[in-house]
Amino acid sequence: MRHSVTIENIDAKLLFEQKCDLLDVIGFLESLYEKYPRSMEHLKKKITSLDGVINMLDTISDQIEKD
Repeated sequence: MRHSVTIENIDAKLLFEQKCDLLDVIGFLESLYEKYPRSMEHLKKKITSLDGVINMLDTISDQIEKD
């Protein structure tokens, strides 16, 4: 189910910093998965999910840049 939303009063710098923090977390999880792929299969789903959040943050950042 998809929805459209309007977000107001976004601090672009903070959003960018939070995105970088999330990328660091994803990188950490990926390193764990690469070391222990059989015992960490559930991490693959979590990484994919977090990548989706990154895509949403990119979309929001793109909208900020257009304004």
